[in-house]
Amino acid sequence: MKKDKSTSVKIPTALLEDGQKFYGTDNKSEAIRKAIGEFILLPYKQQVVDTYSLHQILPNHAERTKLTQISLRLPEEYVLFIRKITDMPVQDAITAILARMLDRPLTGEIFKNSKTLNIHGSKWNPQMPEAIGHILETCNRTWEISVETCAGALGIHMNHNAQLREIVEHIVINDDDLHKINLYRCIQRYPIELKLRCMSMEISRENFQSELAKQRAAKPFSQISIENAARYLFLNLSSYRGYGKSFHAKSIKSYMERLDNIYNFYKALTDVKIHEMDIFKNIEKYQKQSKCLFIVDPPYYMTTGYDRDVRGKAKSNTGFGYSDHEKLSKLLHRAVRNNNDLIYFCRVTSTHHKDKHGVAKQSEEEMSRNDNHINGCIDDWYCRHGFYYKDIQLKNGQIERIITSFEFEGATPYGTEGC
Repeated sequence: MKKDKSTSVKIPTALLEDGQKFYGTDNKSEAIRKAIGEFILLPYKQQVVDTYSLHQILPNHAERTKLTQISLRLPEEYVLFIRKITDMPVQDAITAILARMLDRPLTGEIFKNSKTLNIHGSKWNPQMPEAIGHILETCNRTWEISVETCAGALGIHMNHNAQLREIVEHIVINDDDLHKINLYRCIQRYPIELKLRCMSMEISRENFQSELAKQRAAKPFSQISIENAARYLFLNLSSYRGYGKSFHAKSIKSYMERLDNIYNFYKALTDVKIHEMDIFKNIEKYQKQSKCLFIVDPPYYMTTGYDRDVRGKAKSNTGFGYSDHEKLSKLLHRAVRNNNDLIYFCRVTSTHHKDKHGVAKQSEEEMSRNDNHINGCIDDWYCRHGFYYKDIQLKNGQIERIITSFEFEGATPYGTEGC
């Protein structure tokens, strides 16, 4: 953020004292800054500046008119944000915002119906969150640590954060994509600054193309970058299906509301360790300790749609191929033998691509042949190792298989049939 600017404002004395108590500080400016910061994190539709809350907290006219003058230091972005959302004088707007946050504090309940950020790789099919939640609820196990090795869009971590925290003591997430990891680290440490930067971006096809060109031309970076995180999030939230490649006009209406979910991510990432590592090295790092739950959702075998392989290099024709999956299975087998567990996601049907007319690109015979091949390979890697599985029928006709090293309600022993 830019350097703080000092401005003299008059705030109702009783309101200011309540704010200091609520935010646990003797510093008047700090109390106001915290209130404005939390106001910025509110859902977009709730960022209304009016005097309703002030009258609820200070119903007595005398209390509202007894003022304290302070020299307030605010980041310039805060002032620009206030001027953008209201025509009130800044002093009156600050009073209204402080009252709003004391009257209805920022809590997770405000966001209980929100979803995860729309980033490619998340578990969007509605059948998947239900199935994963059922496994965590009925497994009757606890772990010292969970490691999500391919936290591409944090779909598992975000959709089941509360359940994980009940059965896991420490949480680790990992991905090899620096753009995603940088975004998660920014949300974890600088959620307000990131949201402000995203809110300031012009939602248009022209700006989308400009930001996309900047991202493609960007040099490698090692430090946390709010600018890069904002650009990456903007491209994903305003693009078709969250791929970050092509602008989607309908996103103009939903972009601001999608930014609301930054707060959900911020809360879910509290005390979470974040790694940007090769998937194999990440598993090797944790496989020797016991009571670890590996949550593994790698690029699916014989599927497309991934820009890079797991090592971060340009994707070859085979992508994350047979040898990679075989190596992954061997690592996971060793981890399980060391008193660890796994939840592994795979797809046992080929990708059902269609052309622009909605016609399948593969014939039924070709699809069936590929399905049998994929299923046979997965059986080779995971069948008859004392594992369990459940197949989830997706609405598009594909089948996703969840394999675990532990029993859960409705699980089928992986080895008694079909392999």
